[in-house]
Amino acid sequence: MAASLRFLSGALKGHAFRVATDRPVRIGRDAECEICLRESDLSPVHARLDLESGRLLLATLGAVNGVYVNGRATGRADLALWDVVVVGGCAFRIEGIEDDDSGARRAVIAQRTAALPDLGTPAFYQGVLLSMLALERVLAEEDEQLVPRALAALFAALPASRLTLVTIDSDGRPAESFSCSRQGTPTSHLGAAHARRVLEGGHRALLIEEDADSAVIGAVVHAGITPVAVVLADNHEEPGALDARHLPVLEVLVRALEPVCARDVRRRLEARQLLGEHDFLASRRLQAQILTKTPSNLRSPMRWALHHQPAIELGGDFYDVHESSMGVTWVVADVCGKGLPCALALAMLKAFCKTLHPLGLGPRTFLLALDDLFKGEMPSTMFFTAMVVQVAPRGEVTWCNLGQPPAYVLRGHDRSLVALDPVPGMLGMAMHDMFANKLADRHITLARGDRICIYTDGLVEAARGDLAFGVERLTRLLVAGASKSLDRCVGDLVSAACDHHGSFHLEDDCTVVIGEW
Repeated sequence: MAASLRFLSGALKGHAFRVATDRPVRIGRDAECEICLRESDLSPVHARLDLESGRLLLATLGAVNGVYVNGRATGRADLALWDVVVVGGCAFRIEGIEDDDSGARRAVIAQRTAALPDLGTPAFYQGVLLSMLALERVLAEEDEQLVPRALAALFAALPASRLTLVTIDSDGRPAESFSCSRQGTPTSHLGAAHARRVLEGGHRALLIEEDADSAVIGAVVHAGITPVAVVLADNHEEPGALDARHLPVLEVLVRALEPVCARDVRRRLEARQLLGEHDFLASRRLQAQILTKTPSNLRSPMRWALHHQPAIELGGDFYDVHESSMGVTWVVADVCGKGLPCALALAMLKAFCKTLHPLGLGPRTFLLALDDLFKGEMPSTMFFTAMVVQVAPRGEVTWCNLGQPPAYVLRGHDRSLVALDPVPGMLGMAMHDMFANKLADRHITLARGDRICIYTDGLVEAARGDLAFGVERLTRLLVAGASKSLDRCVGDLVSAACDHHGSFHLEDDCTVVIGEW
């Protein structure tokens, strides 16, 4: 058995790791750990991941600060697919838990299915022919009940009282089930466990279990070489009527089912694509309605330039700007996620920012207030990072950065750079106490000709193969563009990232804000 995880934030963002049965993974700041995180809040060996009896277990090893799973503090957890785990200021998601083939089970299956007798009788051929003709009629008609009708056609060739078709998803796991009875009355499904045993068997057809009362037989339907479904049959009404002798019959029938399943898969993909396009367009419209402010309307002494570029698959970049007698406040954030759920989280961010701006809060208090407002409002596996920058009328900058890339101040007189570094962490997962004591308002003062650059990670993570655009290229271009207009400087940064990526369409949203005092 093996499991995989991918980091969503922190220094290892985007990196993937595997956990195997014989290889526990330690997490901590010790260099000997399989996942080494250089964070002061972590213990040398903070936590460990183990695979035991098909379960992925997470345990803290005496760590004071513990870990969070889907926003809840815990010392030990049985992890499931898509769980989000926060260790220190980093988050990772479980993206795969895969079962290994069982050698012992394979041996039993091979023994039970070896040298099966051939049902070369007239009754056998007549039943198969009737099923084939029925399947041809099903294929000739456009029917919403394509799969149930095709499944019912198999009764002509099999002495079964119940048939179940279990579809197989893209990860090779049982998904949806369709069942029918010989009488046409509603019936329960044969279980996904039976389907898994057929898939693990490595044979076209398989006798799964046989006792005095009944037998269950199963066979795999393929599209090319890819398994797309498993057909299961049993007969509780006539014990002994269905047995291993009918495996060749079922094997012939599932081959005839292949075009039916191929058409059903195609129809499902078309429906999913249409739904995805509707969701994508709705998300795009929602994002366009949220990100409407432009810095050209600001009356402050600073001049500003802004570029926001959505990814092909809508991502989670957010920005907002507010002007008052206290100066200009920028909020730049990034929601972890894609599509419509992400767009809805952006809409909440917009509403919450509009609520908080009139209160005159400092950046740290603003971020903590956002965290409070989001409690219970997002799925437990979603979070966001954010930076708040306030520029007073006389050039005093107050900022607080939780999890966003470092912003930069470019000094006009000597073209030196000052990094506005982040505190590792995230918001929206009900972990207020974990990050509140780390956050503080920090200050820097701008002089005439100084510039400040705020951006999201879509810019520096634009990649060609495994090579990211990176902070080094960003800072080099900032210095080289010090004498250019703000719009030209922003445009050069985005163009360079796209050139590096090899396409104007980046994989993540990209937001860049540059202001000059």
